[in-house]
Amino acid sequence: GQVVVIPKVQVNFVWDLEESDYQALMATVQKVGRRLREVFPDKRRVGVTIEGLDIKNHAHVVIFPYDNVAQYHGGADMAAEPDHAALAKLAERLAFNE
Repeated sequence: GQVVVIPKVQVNFVWDLEESDYQALMATVQKVGRRLREVFPDKRRVGVTIEGLDIKNHAHVVIFPYDNVAQYHGGADMAAEPDHAALAKLAERLAFNE
């Protein structure tokens, strides 16, 4: 259920965005957060992490559902092969049909 929202304008920090671009990014983050609550009604919270990476001109916002502190801080097992069919179904559930 983790979703990454990337601004249309690439910057090192989201704080470097023009105000209108920042507002558009945060409006999208809000929209995705609401969608995650709809798709995962059993999750207690939706977390948001604003990240700027050690890559020139790249910052994004990560949004994810969780229940407890361990889930909030936990990461996926990157060594495990993902269930691609399950991920495709989840992507369909998360999609905006506008």
